[in-house]
Amino acid sequence: MSFVQIEIDGQLRSGYILKDGITFWLHVEGRTFALEDENARAAKKMKKASNPLQIVAPMPGKIIKVAANPGKTVKTGDVVVVMEAMKMEYSLKAEVTGVVHAVYCKEADQVTLGKVLVQIAEPK
Repeated sequence: MSFVQIEIDGQLRSGYILKDGITFWLHVEGRTFALEDENARAAKKMKKASNPLQIVAPMPGKIIKVAANPGKTVKTGDVVVVMEAMKMEYSLKAEVTGVVHAVYCKEADQVTLGKVLVQIAEPK
C-alpha cells in the first residue's frame, strides 16, 4: 500500500492506493474506490474469449469441486469446475464439446485470476 496525495475539486487530499491484479484500490477520507485498468481488463477478456478450449479462473478463489477428469467427454454447457469466490459459488462450464485433455487443479486449491483450470481437446 502506498501513500498518495491527489487533487479533487481543487483541494489536495491524502489517501492510500493498492494494486491487486488489474484493480487499483484507493482509500481517501474514509471512502474506498475500486478502479480497474481498462486495458488489462480488455486483454484478459480477449485472451479468455480467444480460446474456448481452456477453462480459466474468472477471479481468485477456491476450487470446491472438479467434475472432469482426463479422457472424459464434455458437452457445451456441462459444469466442469465449481469454485468459491467472494462467498459465492461459481459453476464454470465447457464452452465447447470435446474431451478433457488435462486438469490443472484439484479440490481445495486456491487459484489466481486467469489460471488455466481445464484444457479440452476437440473430439476427433
